[in-house]
Amino acid sequence: MGVNDSHKPPLPELIQLAPDPFFLSDSSGKYIEVNDAGCQLLRASRAEILCKSAADFIWPQDAPILRRIAEQLTISGNERFEWSLRRSDGTSVPIEVHSRLLPDGKRQSIVRDISERKQREHEQQREHEALEWLQKLGALYLSGQGDDAILEATLDAAIALSQADCGHIQVLDEAAAAMRIEVARGFSPDWLTFRQRTPVSRETVEAAFAQRRCTILEAVQSSPLLVDPEEIAVYGREGVRALV
Repeated sequence: MGVNDSHKPPLPELIQLAPDPFFLSDSSGKYIEVNDAGCQLLRASRAEILCKSAADFIWPQDAPILRRIAEQLTISGNERFEWSLRRSDGTSVPIEVHSRLLPDGKRQSIVRDISERKQREHEQQREHEALEWLQKLGALYLSGQGDDAILEATLDAAIALSQADCGHIQVLDEAAAAMRIEVARGFSPDWLTFRQRTPVSRETVEAAFAQRRCTILEAVQSSPLLVDPEEIAVYGREGVRALV
């Protein structure tokens, strides 16, 4: 069924031009009005939004939670909550919603994009975790438990803070003039054997230190920094897709 705008009065200009998304749904939950900010939020046209409901713009696993919120709204008349919407292009956006049940059974929702706030909270949490790890490593160093314990804890911290799946720490073997794996997490014995057999050269490490920045390989299988077919194949068998 199509949407015929000619039979509906336009939204008041104050709502239509409001910076925050505005949605109005009927008693069944179907959207009957949306302003320009709402269309921009969902990255969809007005025609693509009207006659659909919030259930069409959420992730399937969130459906039970949405039903509970709708039930609570019928009891309280007002609900404020945070949510994650699924846009028409498949991306996700975190939002804060203030929904109100109107006397005629309609529901109006004012929505706010809280992506920036969530990003700040995430960064603050990462900084807090980094400080905690730094304190743990400092205490470990002062306890005199030795280099092995410090390397183990350092690797655990690096994997946790970078949200990686696996990792290793290499140290410079002066006699061999090459890097040697000292501690590793998440790699198979075959991979470790291969890496020990083909150590990173001292020159490569010194060049990396000279740059004073991380080198990120977003796609191991197609990175121009990896040229050894055997190494690429080993990463593939290990399931490693990206490297820092």
